[in-house]
Amino acid sequence: MSYFRELPNLSYVSRFSGANRNDERVEVKNLFKRAKLRSDIDAAITAFNYYKISEGERPDTLAKKIYNDPELDWVILTTNNITNVRDQWPLDGMNFTNYLLSKYGTSDMTEEEKYAELQKIKHYETTAVKDQYDRSLLEAGLIVDKDFKFTSTREVSRNTIISEVTIVLPYAISVNAGDAITQPTANSGGYTFTGGSGTVKTSVTSKKEILLNNVIGKFISTTNGEAGGNPLLLNGVPITNSGVSGNPVAVFARYKTNTSPETNNPVKGISYYDYEVKLNEKKRKIKVLRPEYLSVFISDMRSIMKYSRSSQYLSQNVKETHNPSSIGV
Repeated sequence: MSYFRELPNLSYVSRFSGANRNDERVEVKNLFKRAKLRSDIDAAITAFNYYKISEGERPDTLAKKIYNDPELDWVILTTNNITNVRDQWPLDGMNFTNYLLSKYGTSDMTEEEKYAELQKIKHYETTAVKDQYDRSLLEAGLIVDKDFKFTSTREVSRNTIISEVTIVLPYAISVNAGDAITQPTANSGGYTFTGGSGTVKTSVTSKKEILLNNVIGKFISTTNGEAGGNPLLLNGVPITNSGVSGNPVAVFARYKTNTSPETNNPVKGISYYDYEVKLNEKKRKIKVLRPEYLSVFISDMRSIMKYSRSSQYLSQNVKETHNPSSIGV
């Protein structure tokens, strides 16, 4: 199915020298009429397969590969909103090289000078920066100045000093920022637990999780939050629930780290050649309509190509253009 066979016609005033009358007309294809992929299909991820165009592959050869019909190349182009194959389809081999030499060179340049022009720096881009845990700090490909600097912190060592502790209680309580929570020293089974203390960092109402800072010593948890011999104290008073004191059922500590700032220049120059290669490679990534949706697309396309009634309407496939001679112009 050829794309041009599906285009409707225009009844156009003849400009041929042999025309007998000034109202004589010829029918020509309406090249201004275009089809568009239906919005619900365009938005449906399952309607497409994503495809990378291979070296030397053309719209017609791809249509033959996907739909077993090279004349359905227009489906490939319409699906990707390609209106100019020369500019929007990837170039290959010498065609790409000749395009670059023509774009960036001039007629008075030698071949060497043209190639040298392609190697000049167009702009600068960032390179990827990650920390020692392979976490991304700066993405690659951002356009920046040549002297762009990026500062990050690198962990030098992890020490044993606790910065914050979250205690999880067996029941909910309410506390205010600045309140003191203490777990006294206790002896059990021949062991001595030195206990811990800390300051409530953030006020909470009816919560089981309490965040503490300014931590000294070490909080310990007990099975089911049993009080044991050292129940938790809030501002020196035992924390109770229905008159029963208790301890945390879980304790989560955060440790301080020693970090060092690092400043570097994660920048690389992008030549005109690099830039054009990147643009050309980007064109290789297209989406192709899955064959099972092809009949729906073609049916919609034929419907769109039909003319609706107007003052120029002759039929669903033909409308006439204005004739200046009919009003003496």
